[in-house]
Formats: sequence, C-alpha cells, structure tokens
Amino acid sequence: MPGKKTKNAGSDKTKKLEEQIRGLKKKNSALGREVDRLRNSENIYQTIFENTGTITLIFDENTTITMVNSDFARRMGYTKDEVEGKLSWTMFIARDDLKKLKTYHALRSRDPAAAPKSYEFKIVNRRGEVLNIFMTIEIIPGTRLRVASLIDITDRIRAEEKIMKVGETERQKIGQDLHDDLAPHLIGTEVMVKILADRLEKNSPADLPLINRIRLLMNEAITKTRGFAHGLCPVFLIEHGLESALKELASTTRELFGAECALDFGESVPAFDLAASTNLYYIAQEAVQNAVKHGKARRIGIRLSMEGGTAVLAVNDDGGGFDVNTSTQGIGQSIMRYRARMINAFLDIESEKGKGSVVRVTMQADPRNSKTVKNG
Repeated sequence: MPGKKTKNAGSDKTKKLEEQIRGLKKKNSALGREVDRLRNSENIYQTIFENTGTITLIFDENTTITMVNSDFARRMGYTKDEVEGKLSWTMFIARDDLKKLKTYHALRSRDPAAAPKSYEFKIVNRRGEVLNIFMTIEIIPGTRLRVASLIDITDRIRAEEKIMKVGETERQKIGQDLHDDLAPHLIGTEVMVKILADRLEKNSPADLPLINRIRLLMNEAITKTRGFAHGLCPVFLIEHGLESALKELASTTRELFGAECALDFGESVPAFDLAASTNLYYIAQEAVQNAVKHGKARRIGIRLSMEGGTAVLAVNDDGGGFDVNTSTQGIGQSIMRYRARMINAFLDIESEKGKGSVVRVTMQADPRNSKTVKNG
C-alpha cells in the first residue's frame, strides 16, 4: 500500500508539471504574438515616417533633433548620423525667421494650444540654398517630443512672386495712366463745361441747373480717378517719398471711411528704395482697409520706426479682431505676406476677438541709406 501511494503522488506531480508547461507555452505563444504585433506596428510607423513625401523630423523640448527621415537627409544635405541626437533644428532656420520660431517653440512648451500648428518660414540647407517651407507640427501624445512635417513650397513662392511683379508693373502703369492722362482730360472737360455754364447764365438761365449738375458729376469723376490712381500707383510715394504717401493714406482713410487714422513716422527712419517703399505702402494700405472694412475700426494707427538696425512698420486698430489660430487666411493677408517676402521682411499679425489687431512688418534697414531728416 505505501508503494502505491508514492506512485500516485508522482503521477499527480507529473500532471501538475505538464499543466504548468502547457500554461507557459500558452503565455509564451501570446507573448510571441504581442512581440510580433509590436514589431509589425513599428515597421508600419517606420514605413510611414520614411515615405510621407515630406521632410519629417522629431525633436525634443530642448530643440535637439532625435529622428529624421530620408527626405530630410536628401534635401538638407546631412546624413542621419550627423543630425540625430546631435544637432538643433535652430541651426537650419533662416536668420529672419529664427526669432519667430523660437517664440512659437516656447509658447508650445507652456501651452500646446498657444502656438499655431501650421506656418511658413525659410530654412537653409548644407549647400546654402534657401528653401521656403510650410510646416505642420504636433506634440506626440504622452511625450514632450514634437513631430514636424515640412513641405518645400519654394517653387510655388517663386511663381507667386513673379506673378506679383507682373501685376505690380501693370498696376503702376494703369495708375500712372489714370494720373497723367485720364485725370487731366477730365479736368480739361470740366473747365470747358464751366465756360459753357458762364455763357448759359447770361443767355439761357433755365439750363444752368443741368449744366451745374454735369459739373458736379465731372468733379466727382475727377476725385474718384485721382483716388484710383493713388491706390494703384501712389504718386505721393514716387514724387515725395514714403512718409508723404502714408500721410495721404491716413488722410484718405479719414475722408472716405470717417475713421480716425494717425501716422507716427520716426525721425531716424532711413530712406528706402522704391521697391521697399512701394511694398511697405501697400501692406499698410491693405491693413488699414481690412481694419475699417472687416474690423469696423474707428481708430487706426500707422507707425514706422527704427528698433536698433531694424525698421518696423506697425498698423494697429481698435476693431473687432479675430482668432489668428483658427481663422482662414484671406487673399489680403496672403498678398501682404508675399509683399513682405519680396523685400526680405517678416510680417506678423496679432489679433484677438474684441481687442483689435496689429499688423507688423520688420526688415533690416540698409545703413547706407540712413539719414537724419524724414523721408519725403
């Protein structure tokens, strides 16, 4: 009997051991499937990362790049080994845009919703080529890492700038024709109508009201033609400089829209060349028109000043404002940005619903053009 008991005990232990082995096999099988699933997921994400068709990089809160894809290496001229874990994204940003991007980075660190997710800027590759970039950026959930997708829009920007230059030439020509040809023609016609009115006053008084009405319409046509000419080709700018053109813009704004518009033109502002002056003028004009037409502003300020070696044009208003992070960029904003790029300037728009807007253009001033008297 004792021998039989020992035999049964050994059998029970064997069964338990076999059950444990089967359990371990099941666990190992499940673990193997999980490992395979993770490997497949990693392969999927790695494939997506490498084949987005855009320059893609991941970087940490300290701006160090931790991972780049093949498009980054190809377009920027650096190998992955040279970049990953060693370089900061700040070294690739064009100098004019670096301050803006650092500001956005700091805002994003404090509050991800405080900085825009998409915006344009310029980068410089290893060959010294400047690329125009449209970037979308997001913080990876559960981490402090950022993933950024960069689209090269250099060709599009160049095409747009060519179109803008052609349009600018035509605008200048039409404005000049209105100022030099049509306006004098209308003035001459109005003078002849006045002579006719003087004769009718003596010989046919009954027809005088009709002639005076014609004279009134002629004078309105002359005023409108001059306004169109100034809008298309600011004659004050060409003849007297940027300050005079901005004074005329402020005066016209008060007359046409009834809004208070004041100009503050700094004493140390340098003389800009015609291209810079023209684009700064039209940016100011677009900002003012947006303020009165869309923002319903009653007070507008135009200020051009020097901050160190940087010229700053700022147009502020007390209008309705808008959310810059959610509002769609209109054609007016796009044109202002194109104009800023054409003169190597940076345009920034600050606005908040119910608190007005500020359009600010900053550009490096040429010290060779510095002067002690006002422009104009």
